[in-house]
Amino acid sequence: MKSIKKNIIIGTVCILMAVLTACGASTVSNKNTAAQAPMEYAVEEFAAEDAVIEEETADTEDSFSTSGESGIQNVQQQDRKIIWTVNMHMETKDITNLLNGLNKQIEEYNGYIEYSSISGNNQNHNVTRRANVTARIPSDKLDVFLEQMGQLGIVTESDRHREDITFKYNDTSNRIKSLRIEQERLFELLEKATDLESIILLEQRLTEVRLQIENYTSTLNLYDNQVNYSTVYLYIREVGHVSKQQDDSIAARISTGLSETFYDIKVTAEDIFVFTIVNLPVIVIYAVLIGIAAIAVKKVRKRLPKSEILPIKQKTDENEQNKENNK
Repeated sequence: MKSIKKNIIIGTVCILMAVLTACGASTVSNKNTAAQAPMEYAVEEFAAEDAVIEEETADTEDSFSTSGESGIQNVQQQDRKIIWTVNMHMETKDITNLLNGLNKQIEEYNGYIEYSSISGNNQNHNVTRRANVTARIPSDKLDVFLEQMGQLGIVTESDRHREDITFKYNDTSNRIKSLRIEQERLFELLEKATDLESIILLEQRLTEVRLQIENYTSTLNLYDNQVNYSTVYLYIREVGHVSKQQDDSIAARISTGLSETFYDIKVTAEDIFVFTIVNLPVIVIYAVLIGIAAIAVKKVRKRLPKSEILPIKQKTDENEQNKENNK
C-alpha cells in the first residue's frame, strides 16, 4: 500500500511540473509575438505601399506600350500636333518698303520676329542689300500670311516642311502624369518613414522625379510653341531688275534671256557713265598736267640748236642698239 501511495504522489508531482512548464512556455511565446507584432505590421504596411506604386508604375508602363496601338487605332480622333516650317526666297526693288510691310503683316496676325539681319548699303549701287528674317506666325494664319508676302515682293523660291509630333507629344504628356503619381506616393511614404536611411532614399528619389518632371514639362512647352507658331525663314534680296515669273517654254526663256541681257548692257553703260562723271576732276587734272609737260618739251626742243639735237638722238640710238646687242 505504501508503495502505491508513493507512486501516486510522484505521478501527481510530475503532472503538476509538466503543466507549469507548458504555461511558462506559452507565456514566453505570447510575449515574443506581442513584441514582434508592431515590426511585422510596419513591414507589411511599407510593403503594401511599395506594391501599390509598383502596380501603378506597371499600369503606366503598360499604357506606354499600348499608347502606340491605341494611338494608331484612334489617330483620326486625336488632335494632330503638326510643326510647319517654310523657306521663302524673295526679290524686291526696295527692301525697306518690303520690310515695313512685313512688320505690319506680322503684327496684324499676332506673330513675332525671332531673328532679323540686314547687310549692304543703299548708297553703294554695286553692293546688293540683303535681309534674313525668321518670323513666327500662328499656324492657323500661315496660308494667309504667305499669300500677303507674295504681294509685297516677287517670290523666286518657296518650300514647306511638315513634321507630325503627335506620338512624341502624347508620350511626353503620359510620362509627366506617371511621374506626378509617383511623386505623390513618395510624399506619402516620406510622411510615414521613421528611420533616417529610408528618409534619405525617399528624398533622393523625389529630387530625381522633380528634375524629370521639369525636363519633360519644358519639352512639352517647346512642342506647344512649335505647333502653335509656324516658323517662316525669309531670304530677301534687293535688285535693280526683278526677275519675271514665267513658264519654261522656249519663247518665255528667250524673252527672259533677252530682257536680262539688255538690262545688263544698260547697267554697264550706266556704271561707265557714273564712273566718268565721278572721276572727272581727276581726269581733268591729269589731262592738264600732261598738256603742260608736252608744251614744255616742245619749247625746250625749239630753243636747242639742231646741231645739239642730232648728237643727242644719235647717242640715244646708240644706247638702244647697245642694249639690244647685250641682250
